[in-house]
Amino acid sequence: MTRAIIMAQGKGSRWTTSHRHHMDILATHKQLLPVGDETVISRTIRQLKELGISDVWVIAGSDIFDQIGDVGCYSLREPTGSIIQGIIGIRHLWMNEPDVLFVLGDVLFSNAMMKTIATHKKSAFFGREGGNVVTGKESKEIFALRLVGNADHSNKFYGKLIVLNTETSMPIKLKLWDLYHYLFSQGFMGLISLIANDYTDDTDTPEEYLRFFHLLQASAISDDEKYRE
Repeated sequence: MTRAIIMAQGKGSRWTTSHRHHMDILATHKQLLPVGDETVISRTIRQLKELGISDVWVIAGSDIFDQIGDVGCYSLREPTGSIIQGIIGIRHLWMNEPDVLFVLGDVLFSNAMMKTIATHKKSAFFGREGGNVVTGKESKEIFALRLVGNADHSNKFYGKLIVLNTETSMPIKLKLWDLYHYLFSQGFMGLISLIANDYTDDTDTPEEYLRFFHLLQASAISDDEKYRE
């Protein structure tokens, strides 16, 4: 069985601050931005469950837990914006799992992308090397990581995480894209898939929210309607 772990452990500080200036930002966390009658994170949970992944955990603060319903929850003692630090902090949830999927909780996934992620059975990164087809945003992104293997495989992966975390002078800034390039440079896992040619994306700042989120939201709602037909 696949264990899905949604990483949503950020403090939400950028969104709390911007809320005072942009009244159309209605949530203190990106994960709680509305998508039709759902939020970003509740939509991701629904997508995973509809694709047969029932063992879903959310790593976040209690204010997000209140919004997500019947899934496993785990709160880090010290919320951090670093995905790398977050994965290290919850190692007890994945070190002994033969198949674990890490998913970013603030991303709007197309249904096609989520199906690819959910049905993939090898260790892989999932992201985008080029621009977004809806927004034109050019930045490269990694949105999810699948880790499949035995305990030795997971221990080696954990060791690489520790090294990456300790070698950087700014661990708070580390993203999955940093981990992808680090593992590639180390020749680890034979590496790995990059799959995304649709709108799958997030908004990194309040300014990007104002520019892009309504386009991504409309694409997500339209995609859900087509997927349910």
